Amino acid sequence: MTPCGTGGWGLSVLDQIYKFVTIDEVATRLCVNKFTAYHWLTKAPERLPRVTRLHGRVLFLERDVRAFFEAFEVARGAPAHEDVSASRPRRGRPRKAEEVARRGATTAGGAA
Repeated sequence: MTPCGTGGWGLSVLDQIYKFVTIDEVATRLCVNKFTAYHWLTKAPERLPRVTRLHGRVLFLERDVRAFFEAFEVARGAPAHEDVSASRPRRGRPRKAEEVARRGATTAGGAA
């Protein structure tokens, strides 16, 4: 029996069969810190591609990473949500300009 990486089914042999991506590379592609990616790994795994753990290492298959980013691009290509600020009133105290506009509308409506 040979140890991993020296002719057995270690990471080097599997890396020749499958292309692996490290969590550092995925974090770079996502434009986040690698510690954020590690945090997402345990707390929000839906934010990352499907993970493959091999010999205690956190790895991602290149095809899974590619599919994840392609799905992300398709989602980004979808129309963004509509601006809901015009359809519902603002929360909290009204701004001075809104108050003046409201007073002007009521006095103009009352005078007519």
